[in-house]
Amino acid sequence: MSSQPKFLILSNGLRDHVGHYFETSVSVAEAARRQGFRPILATHVECRRELIPAWLETHALFHTDYWMREPPAILDEEAGVSSRRRIVERCREVGRLCRRAMRLIERGAYFLLPPLCYDLGRLLRYCCAPRLAEPDMRTRACAGIHRVVGRLRYGADAPTFEQAAHWPRVMRALSDTSRSATLMTAARHLLAQGLGQELEYGLLFEQDLRRLLAAVDLGPADHVWLGTAHARELIGIRLAVEQFGFAQSPVFHLEFRHAPFARDPVGQEPIESPQTEMERQFLSLHTAWGATDRIRFYTDSARLSEDYETIADAPFGVLPLPFRAELIQSAPRQPGAPVTLAYLGEARDEKGFHWLPDLIDILAGDYLIKGKARILLQSNVGQPQHNPRSMAALRRLRSQPRPGVELLPDEALTPAAYYALASQADVVLLPYLRERYRACTSGVLAETLAAGAAAVVPAGTWLADELPAGCGETFEDFDGFVRSVKRVLDQFASYRAAAKMNQAGWRRRHSPDALVAALVGRADKAPQAIAA
Repeated sequence: MSSQPKFLILSNGLRDHVGHYFETSVSVAEAARRQGFRPILATHVECRRELIPAWLETHALFHTDYWMREPPAILDEEAGVSSRRRIVERCREVGRLCRRAMRLIERGAYFLLPPLCYDLGRLLRYCCAPRLAEPDMRTRACAGIHRVVGRLRYGADAPTFEQAAHWPRVMRALSDTSRSATLMTAARHLLAQGLGQELEYGLLFEQDLRRLLAAVDLGPADHVWLGTAHARELIGIRLAVEQFGFAQSPVFHLEFRHAPFARDPVGQEPIESPQTEMERQFLSLHTAWGATDRIRFYTDSARLSEDYETIADAPFGVLPLPFRAELIQSAPRQPGAPVTLAYLGEARDEKGFHWLPDLIDILAGDYLIKGKARILLQSNVGQPQHNPRSMAALRRLRSQPRPGVELLPDEALTPAAYYALASQADVVLLPYLRERYRACTSGVLAETLAAGAAAVVPAGTWLADELPAGCGETFEDFDGFVRSVKRVLDQFASYRAAAKMNQAGWRRRHSPDALVAALVGRADKAPQAIAA
């Protein structure tokens, strides 16, 4: 058996090369290998193996991801069918049997009962039962039978049948006496809060995690990193630690990347979304079970850690951003060449893509037509139904082409093509919504600063906090955004000089090697500066 320590990367959202999952997973695996670990990657079941480098051991088995998309199949481990579907089919069968029984009773009564009794029975039926023949009444009656059967079979503690429908997986899990105490605490707490579906997803994650850990031999010297964690996954991770035994368990590192609040909760009563309340309930279980140093929490920004510490009785560390800055090779600028403004990443409403057509109209006369600037726009939209303003902006840009504006094809870029695009940028535009990015980080900004480019970012956000002095401008609204872009264009030489000066320091602080060193606590493995 190899004595080489392992670094297991849980990337259950990794399906393709779109977004940050692929880039961060592969870059961290490379860094772990450089620091003497054996990297192992676990992805979603839909991830294509050809996307992953051949040297990286990969297990594609997770059925859930952060966004709780409907999994390919939530299977009953014994029967191989959906538990919820099995209940519905059985109730339908009961309904069919009841209707047949009613017809038999009616025919039997006609021949067996005296005529007067039969007539009285028909009268009673006409007075009391005709409404059951109406479709909506039959539906309500069937739903009532379904609800009663569910309560009787899966426990009176479930306040609604919708919650009872999640009990088959819970009951099977409770049958394992080694895990029943932890799961009973979770079931009682979460079902009382109406979180049956999230509990079921947590148990499905636990089932897949158990399969993974059975295939990968881990010990106390090994590390497991979940780079985009959700609190519901704590159930599976806690059960895994208990299964190993606290002394023999690897260390599980959970990094939370999505903000629970839209505004600063410090000093005022925060307004919680259902998502935030859900995470609070799961994180409170961590306290109820008893904290352990084998499960550690992080975010990638100080603002985000402060937010999570308001809803969890646990410390949250702050991790570096793991991007391969060496892949960004900025070409030397030619004297008199136009300044290249770039929008990088998916076109989304929360990223302010819909501001760009108006910005282009304003810059056209003094900058674009005169050759002082050019604009590169990445234009792929991952979820058009959730980004209507960005879709309208794209239609406008395509129907009204402008000189000096290059709209890239509407398709996701491979990492190599993306870094080639980022290498062309002199100034990166980030017209992001403050409410969404107040505490959240931006991989685009991290790559911008690593490339030595200037940036225009929203004020009062993590992006503004991290933007070094002189490396760009901030804005409050659209008019401020336009003024900031013009200011950077007019004084580009000074902004570029400042960005280049801060480039090496940023690359030292934020890299895959810095992330792995922070997780495993190896000060001797602190990364060296990457050549600009």
